[in-house]
Amino acid sequence: MEKKMLSIGKVKIKAIIFGWLINLIGPILVNFIIGLICGIAFGRSPQMGIIQNTSTLIVGLVFGIVGGYVAGRTAKESELLHGGIVGALNIVMDFLSYSLVPGWLYFINLLVAIPAGMAGGYIAMKKH
Repeated sequence: MEKKMLSIGKVKIKAIIFGWLINLIGPILVNFIIGLICGIAFGRSPQMGIIQNTSTLIVGLVFGIVGGYVAGRTAKESELLHGGIVGALNIVMDFLSYSLVPGWLYFINLLVAIPAGMAGGYIAMKKH
């Protein structure tokens, strides 16, 4: 007997939570490690801010895709929808932390968060 996942229509709540947690926790851990390494290597040099912002953008994009993939793979249906929802939750989290990042980084994330999540969902869909 197969367990049913809690859902609202076609949206599987457990899948969204898993994807969102990956998308939330992954970048925090990776950017912390990158910041630690770069802090030791560069100290308080002007390059540090550029490196930090660039890594935040790239790592966030990668984990947006991974989070969308995890959501789509966990849901096993409507993978694009689940990936897109994870991307939308990323935007909601950005609204809550808006003052912590430069405006240009925030704007780019607004443009790429949902497509990145959907790209992950698309990869999950193709893996079936």
